[in-house]
Parts: sequence; C-alpha cells; structure tokens
Amino acid sequence: MGTERQLSLWDVGTPVEENILFWKEMHDLKETQNNLRRGFFQRYDIMNKEIQFLKEQIELLKSEKTE
Repeated sequence: MGTERQLSLWDVGTPVEENILFWKEMHDLKETQNNLRRGFFQRYDIMNKEIQFLKEQIELLKSEKTE
C-alpha cells in the first residue's frame, strides 16, 4: 500500500504520526526489496547450477562421441 493511500486511511493530525507512518512504510518497502533481492539471487543460483550441469552433460556427450 502506498504512503499516500496509507496516510489517507489514517486520521493523521500531527507531524509525529505522519513521521511514524512514513518510517513504517519505508521499513515495509525495504523488507519487500530485501525479499525480492533474496528471491532473485536464489533463482540466479538455481539457473547457474542448471547451466553448469548442462555444460557438464555436453562435455560428457562430446567425450563419449569421440571414443
């Protein structure tokens, strides 16, 4: 939920409340960003392992073909 929308859902009357909501939203966004980054690198690692496996299979097939 965006900061503007979240602020409109709350009856924000003081700068302190706005500041608290702002930092909560920033924390939530940072957590989401970290989760996305973690997921990206997990998929990246899996793809690298699959590519490495395929390269090994190709080398194995090449060596069997030359024998």
